[in-house]
Amino acid sequence: MVEDVRTAADIVQIISDYVALKKKGRYYTGLCPFHHEDTPSFTVTPDKQIFYCFGCNVGGNVFKFIMLKENLTFPEAVRFLAERIGIALPSPEEKTPSRAQQARDKAYVVNKLATDYWHKLLLKGSAGAEARDYLNERSLDETVIEKFQLGFSAPQWDGLLNYLGKQGVSHSEAEKMGLALAKEKGNGYYDRFRNRVMFPIWNHHGKVVGFGGRVMDGSVPKYLNSPETELFSKGNTLYGLNFAAKSIREQEQAIVVEGYLDVIRAHQYGFTNVVASLGTAMTPEHGKLLMRYTRDVVIAFDADAAGIRAAVRGLEILQEVGCRVKVLAIPDGKDPDEFIAKYGAEAFKQLLQTHSKSLIIFKMNQAMASRDTSTVKGKLAVFEEVLPNLARVRNQVEQEEYLSVIGRELNLSWETIKGELNKYRAETGKKPFAGDKFDKNRHNTYISASPGEHRNLGLTETALERAELTLVRLMVENPGLVSQVKQRLGLDFFRDIQLNRLVQLIDQVYLEKGSCKPDQLYNYIDDSVLTAVLGRLLTREMPTDHWEQQFNDCLAMIEKAGVTDRKTILLKEIAEAEKAGDFQRVIELTTEYKNLL
Repeated sequence: MVEDVRTAADIVQIISDYVALKKKGRYYTGLCPFHHEDTPSFTVTPDKQIFYCFGCNVGGNVFKFIMLKENLTFPEAVRFLAERIGIALPSPEEKTPSRAQQARDKAYVVNKLATDYWHKLLLKGSAGAEARDYLNERSLDETVIEKFQLGFSAPQWDGLLNYLGKQGVSHSEAEKMGLALAKEKGNGYYDRFRNRVMFPIWNHHGKVVGFGGRVMDGSVPKYLNSPETELFSKGNTLYGLNFAAKSIREQEQAIVVEGYLDVIRAHQYGFTNVVASLGTAMTPEHGKLLMRYTRDVVIAFDADAAGIRAAVRGLEILQEVGCRVKVLAIPDGKDPDEFIAKYGAEAFKQLLQTHSKSLIIFKMNQAMASRDTSTVKGKLAVFEEVLPNLARVRNQVEQEEYLSVIGRELNLSWETIKGELNKYRAETGKKPFAGDKFDKNRHNTYISASPGEHRNLGLTETALERAELTLVRLMVENPGLVSQVKQRLGLDFFRDIQLNRLVQLIDQVYLEKGSCKPDQLYNYIDDSVLTAVLGRLLTREMPTDHWEQQFNDCLAMIEKAGVTDRKTILLKEIAEAEKAGDFQRVIELTTEYKNLL
């Protein structure tokens, strides 16, 4: 079953849920999720179903990636992926799911029951007529109503509870999941959501974790959300991300709005890279979620004072986690839903293109509007507003461009504002981020040649090292070659003990399983050094033309080097035997030396 999951799980699709990948030839590249960098050194190879980072030397197959990202054991990672791709695994006899996991699994099931119940009420019968009229007045079409599984919670106090009860869900369980409330003095329970248009909230994996309900008659609260539960947290959830992820990745940009209807309206009009922050401030967790798909984020908000403050706070948080952020202030105090409904898709597209400003420029313009920039004091006050944000810009070219723009707008010399930036960094300890400027050695895998020694796998290889690495690369790809190598050289002929370990592992797996695919090997490695060695080897180009000749040439070169090494050792041992007066040993060693000659 493990092999079924491994072969069915597309590593590019799985990793794309965590990393924004771009296709480059045969590979996909992106920013490594295991260390901080600005220039992508993380590579996914679809035909080998492996990943490898040249920056931190982490690599492996799809199981290894999930183990690292989700902090799971190997069996847990297999089960996680099986569930993700729809493969049913038998429950392990020796271990049943924990109570916490059982509770989570049931909560997902109950949320799906509630989603279906409310969706059916909206679409059928007289109960949902008012909600249908409301959505029609908002010009929401059937396609997005179905896509977002909108529903209606009836005015009665126990409609959902009665339905869930028939499905085996107790009232107390419904309360724990945020679907019901306990009456005062413990006299039973009642539905949390009543007489509202219902918006199921999915996590990025596409599972319903909570709900939002909107009134239709102007009563308060206008919106009611699920409480914080084990499944649902506003600070960890972006509404619509499950639908928008693919588009965000393709367009290399995410647009963040405030509410459910903003998202739904945007998707109806073709802006499928839009998500919402559920009316709460942006959090670092929101930023990390977005960074799985893109670094470029636009926050669209109402151009009133409260909206401006909220957008700036959110963008500063996103900038802290590494996003490149912009602000879109929608004119006339409108939200995206109202603007798109009134002016249409083309107008919103133009607004995005012409009115989206970077956080730094936006803050500078806001500060200039409230200060007298004809004075030195006013100019410096404006510059101080954007200084913390400028210090966070990691890309040197981008930072230099901002310095030029700020200098031009404030009529300050480039040297002046650069000096102020350096002074700020000195005072706060905020040094420019080196990001991906690692020491050269960090970009290469080093493997142990003998205790206390290391050899480079990448930049400066001797002819013999190239022959050894090419030979192992061929054996990784064609494990049947191991028997030929074993017959001529044995399995411990490399000067590098890690290469010997790897070849021995290939031989072991091939003999046990009858096959040994490159990504399969990772399932047998729990050593970070050997993992890095295999990852680096698999990024080497595989010999294609006349590889059989290359195989034999590599064998011959290694055999010759082995003879040379043995002769050197023999001469040393002969000298030691002569010095010790052991002439019988001298004769034996000399005979071996002559045979080698």
